[in-house]
Amino acid sequence: MSEAPITATVDISDAVSPRLRAAVAKLSDRTGLHKAMAFRVEDRVIENLQAKDQTPNKLGGSRTHFWLNASRTTVVTADDAAGQISIPGNGGGVRLHYLGGTVVAGANGSGKRWLTIPARTESHGKTVSKFFDGDFGKGKWLFNRNRKPYAIADRATGVVYFWLTKSATIKKDPSVLPSTEIMRSAAASAAADYINAEVAA
Repeated sequence: MSEAPITATVDISDAVSPRLRAAVAKLSDRTGLHKAMAFRVEDRVIENLQAKDQTPNKLGGSRTHFWLNASRTTVVTADDAAGQISIPGNGGGVRLHYLGGTVVAGANGSGKRWLTIPARTESHGKTVSKFFDGDFGKGKWLFNRNRKPYAIADRATGVVYFWLTKSATIKKDPSVLPSTEIMRSAAASAAADYINAEVAA
């Protein structure tokens, strides 16, 4: 199941000065203006995601470049009412990281009974199947005193590579998007450039 996108909307009413709003009032169709504003804000969103991608993962494992990949999926839409910048979820968790929330095993229709959390650098960014090269016989489930599984280890070495859990809570991370001030400033500068080029000319 695909995740709903994050969407940022830029509106002329709170992004530009009264002088610019007066000039905009003369436009019969604001689609071009809103598109220019949205593309300028999109630039800031992409820069923010690419900067976020520079932070190494906590385990120090191989980089998945999650945020860099997210920066390549941004979409701009615009009409007479507003411009929007969306980051499609595609099941990748962008919205989840931004808003925070709890992931429950099997909740997305996958049928999986457990979530796997990497326990070591080597298993970061990998599924159990990928880590063991599709040979589940290489892995060994570990059970607690109540006979409930809690980890998956390498059968040969006994080293734990994945923790098992029924759910995991992701903390809200506002830094996924630039600050409101940065996006508003980008929208305002784009509006001024557009008006100077299209209206004042």
